[in-house]
Amino acid sequence: MGLIAATLLFGMSAQAANILVNPGFEADGNHGNGAPITAWSFSTADPYWINVDSYAHSGANYYKVWGAFNGNPNWSAVWQDNSCLPGAKYQADGWMFNLGTDSIFQDGNDFAWLEVSFRDASDNILALYKSDNFCATNSNYTDNTWYDMPITNICNPNPPYQVIGTTNELVAPPGTVKVRFQHTYYQLLWGGGSTYFDDATLNQTFGPVPPTLSNIYPGNMLFASNHISFTINSASSTPIPTSGIHLVVNGTDVSADLKITGSSPTINVIYTNLLTNVWAYTASITVTDSIGFTASANMNFDTVNPTFVWEAEDYDFTNGLYYDNPLLTSTVQLNSYFGVTGVVGTDYGSSSTGHAIFRPDDTTGTGPAGDSARQVYLNAQVGDPAVIDYTVGYIAQYDWFNYTRDIPAGNYNIYGRLAGGAGATVVSLDDVTTPGVTNNLGYLKFTGSDWGAYQYVPAVDNNGNVLQFALSGKKTLRATLLSGGDNMNFFFLVPAAPAVPTLSNIAPTNGTMFASGNTFSFTVTAAGGVGINNSGIHLYLNGADVSANLNITSPDPTNKNVSYTLLLPNTLYTAVIAVTNVNGAGVSRTISFDTMSTGNFYVKINDFDYNGGAYDTNGNGLIPAAYQGDQLPNDTGAILNIDYYHTSGGNYPYRGPNALATEVTQDVPLPGFTSGNSGDDYDVGNFNNGDWGNYTRDYPAGKYLVYGRMAGYSQNTALSQVVGGWGTSSQTLKLLGTWPANPGGWQNWVWIPLQLNGAPVIVSLGGVQTLRVTSANNVNANYFMLVPATGIKLSIALSGGNAQLSFPTQAGGTYEVLYTTNPASGNWTVLTTVPGTGAVQVVSDPLTGTGRFYKVVSK
Repeated sequence: MGLIAATLLFGMSAQAANILVNPGFEADGNHGNGAPITAWSFSTADPYWINVDSYAHSGANYYKVWGAFNGNPNWSAVWQDNSCLPGAKYQADGWMFNLGTDSIFQDGNDFAWLEVSFRDASDNILALYKSDNFCATNSNYTDNTWYDMPITNICNPNPPYQVIGTTNELVAPPGTVKVRFQHTYYQLLWGGGSTYFDDATLNQTFGPVPPTLSNIYPGNMLFASNHISFTINSASSTPIPTSGIHLVVNGTDVSADLKITGSSPTINVIYTNLLTNVWAYTASITVTDSIGFTASANMNFDTVNPTFVWEAEDYDFTNGLYYDNPLLTSTVQLNSYFGVTGVVGTDYGSSSTGHAIFRPDDTTGTGPAGDSARQVYLNAQVGDPAVIDYTVGYIAQYDWFNYTRDIPAGNYNIYGRLAGGAGATVVSLDDVTTPGVTNNLGYLKFTGSDWGAYQYVPAVDNNGNVLQFALSGKKTLRATLLSGGDNMNFFFLVPAAPAVPTLSNIAPTNGTMFASGNTFSFTVTAAGGVGINNSGIHLYLNGADVSANLNITSPDPTNKNVSYTLLLPNTLYTAVIAVTNVNGAGVSRTISFDTMSTGNFYVKINDFDYNGGAYDTNGNGLIPAAYQGDQLPNDTGAILNIDYYHTSGGNYPYRGPNALATEVTQDVPLPGFTSGNSGDDYDVGNFNNGDWGNYTRDYPAGKYLVYGRMAGYSQNTALSQVVGGWGTSSQTLKLLGTWPANPGGWQNWVWIPLQLNGAPVIVSLGGVQTLRVTSANNVNANYFMLVPATGIKLSIALSGGNAQLSFPTQAGGTYEVLYTTNPASGNWTVLTTVPGTGAVQVVSDPLTGTGRFYKVVSK
């Protein structure tokens, strides 16, 4: 009976409608690859950007894509799937654009296209349709012009997908379960350029249409109200049962609490059980009709209810003038900050030299924020559609902005809405209400991963405690960039949480490198007379709860000193402190540090070989700046294709133009090195895909874990050993492993363990050997370090008919205890698996009368 119903419904002709969700990318803020694109799928390795600027075909957003520059044919794609039955019919197109200053490389081998494919349940292509190829060498297309690209070419569904005809109607063949709309950018080898893509259309003209979701609230919104609502539409009038409507909020299915009105083809749904002042909500809607077609949507929002908000671009003007409740406008109007002029040195201090869209007479950089929506802007856009949410960007170190406002009396926490792509960032918040007096209030500290990835950042003290401020009346607050880099969208006040414990004296501090000793410690201070029990103090190291090993003392009723004395050397740690007082108010802090030894052997990436395989035989590469200029004996320079390889780009302040490109590093210096522009510490930048350097050293004999110290974005830098052809341009390599990571910033320096097949690899070295570091792009490389690989000390004792096995563990690790009756057989059986806690673990195994051999391995 169900099959008959489906057939009858299928016979109905649907009114042409675009079934794509987010076809113009307007649901996204500007961000780079790695961040999700609403309703679209993509390969996380693909290089792309969701841009928010005036180049968009319509709206504010578009998708920009370019090649992977890996020396091999590569495809970068973004696609969207929808349910489909055989016989359904479609028409499809989209818009593409080439920017004249970044045109697709004119070699005829780099181009982009649109396609629609019909696929079966196993994702096999059953039918394929494509648009024309879009590229600079195609005479039909010129730069700086948007072109509509209809999908009309019929293609063979099998490689190499030749065009075999044309049509204006795309028909789903037998076996179809889904239709895919896709944009693809193809790069043969190294060709440059990029393509912009916007306003995709997949109009269904015949056959049952999947349900659609509209009027979704709040979507990806900031400061949302405490409800979720949406409308379900069925263009084919296919019944949608109530049981087919699902809502999941923060991982919990709340479908039973939905209020549903209406029936197919239009159903309205509302959920009213959200809480106010929740900082992060996720929600997913899934709707399934009686045919089995689905529609879905995901949301990320909050229900924060601020007391007072001011925009970052609304800094003072005309020597301290201000508006308390400014209008949001797209033109110069009274009571609007649009177009007003600030006085440099009085209202703001900026070294930016342009990009001042919002206040064009100022030097401050302003542009579309690309952040999630806020209702105040949606309301303003009803009367003035050109209103835009702006951000302050292009901010240099020590740039500052004054914000004068009349603040309602209250006790507040202060937050900024900030983004950044320069790693660790600190913004100072100061009270400059009294002329000539600067009173520091605290700091906005965050680690930026993307210039469009905005975060809520609270004002904190030097220990990371969220600060409370008693504010009232006219105040002038100043935001100053101290380090890193940021885009500033807005600032706001929320009522301060009462009686929250504070943390201080944290050691090692966040970001500490080469921490010595075996102790992590901190102080907990009660607030508002609310006590803290020892059971409310927790420490997690690398995910493991080590609270049972804490030493806690109370020098007075208010404070508790806490220490953990089981840190291991040469270890990367993430510590999470979590404290809750007797009333349930809590505070947490995440601290990242390492206990790497300064005595470990290291190799600076800028200190590659010279003279066709020569190296620093005096200092073995461990003396700062030994390879700089011509300081090495008989140094006539590094030889291309023998000592190093570099394609192009960058600067050469360290070893001259015949070298890898280098820059003064912003990483924490190694012992003996001096950082900063007057220092001797450099890293390799503009380390393009395929670039490499050889590193001959007298390596200390041993087995090592190899950690790379690197920054950048999605990368896969390789370490190899040169095993033949030394001193020639035909060298034979043995791959030792790769450093895969996405540090999330060109100056966001991280430790990366060398891996092979997804697991850390141990490398055996000793004597004079040559290693090679090869870039796979998107990396700044400082050095690699050899960390001795140590075994696990296993102790065995007899206790009451049991073998007691004791061994030290590392917090966050996992250990397998194995046994065998014959080690020569190579057959080991797992006795048990033990989580690492940072303390000695004990495993008991009953004696069986047969001798057993034991070993412990770390997983």
